[in-house]
Amino acid sequence: MKSIKSVLKFWQEIVFVIPVGILLTVMLIDMLKGRSIDALGIATACLHVILFICLVGQFIWKNETLAVVLRPFLALYSLFWVFVSYAMPRYIALDVPNPNNYLRPVILIVGLFLIFAAMTMPGKFKSNS
Repeated sequence: MKSIKSVLKFWQEIVFVIPVGILLTVMLIDMLKGRSIDALGIATACLHVILFICLVGQFIWKNETLAVVLRPFLALYSLFWVFVSYAMPRYIALDVPNPNNYLRPVILIVGLFLIFAAMTMPGKFKSNS
């Protein structure tokens, strides 16, 4: 039971490492298939690799300094993907309803939750003192 409580204490890292890992996997598969080999795709993949390594390191090392450094990056990461989802071009035919209109409130709620998770990440170290 104690190990479950120690893992749940770091729920913010788990919340971020899963979508970052999935997105990184999809981007790397696309790059290996040759669909997105350009400078922006490579730079985005490199940033996701660094972010993924930092999140896994934070989960393992439980370092307050790393949590403080990750906080603004994860908040900006969440905001960036919320804005990208809103500004995403629509490649759907005109007679098909656009699913992006139905997903916008969900994406906004998830984005706000991720921003909350990013901002509360260093707080777990302050409560122990």
